[in-house]
Amino acid sequence: MLSEPVRTIPIVRRNATEKTRVNDTVAVEEPLEIRIEESPLAVTMRTPGQDRDLVIGFLLTEGILLAPNELNSIRSLNDSVLTVQLAQGVTVDTARFQRNMFISSSCGVCGKASIEAVQLVAAPCKEFKVNHGVIRQLTRVLRDHQPTFDATGGLHAAALFDLTGELITPSSLAVDLAESLGLLLVGFSRGDTFNIYAGEHHLAD
Repeated sequence: MLSEPVRTIPIVRRNATEKTRVNDTVAVEEPLEIRIEESPLAVTMRTPGQDRDLVIGFLLTEGILLAPNELNSIRSLNDSVLTVQLAQGVTVDTARFQRNMFISSSCGVCGKASIEAVQLVAAPCKEFKVNHGVIRQLTRVLRDHQPTFDATGGLHAAALFDLTGELITPSSLAVDLAESLGLLLVGFSRGDTFNIYAGEHHLAD
């Protein structure tokens, strides 16, 4: 059964005077392996739901297939592996196109395998505390360094702040990584209000 594209998680919503425990919806990020016949080709991060269209688009835009009719069928081995069956007479040199890396439609760390890889080199964080007022100013500080965003409104950004960890728009993968490494994950910071997705105990007030 294909994973849902979103996941509901409990979070803490803070403002200047109070905190509320609510449920929030985050986008799911999971790896998808693409194979041609029996040969692995690439692994991409995606939100589940339109996997076959994603695979077809990838094969055509990368020049692996030159036309849609070179594709016979796409078979699902499980939630995370799709196998492409080529049309009769069509051959693909997969070694030519194989990538020894993740391709990604996301921002940041890719997949559960990558979380495990991060844990091999990144020990869980030491205990730390952050003042509520520090978090309130992060968005302003970030925007001060985003003149292109002010001009276009079209660029995403993430920032690493001293004693605060990462400030990113959360996904299910970001929440999982933050919880496993003991990080503080905050999103949607607007003035006095922000959402805490992981690491609430790191707040000093």
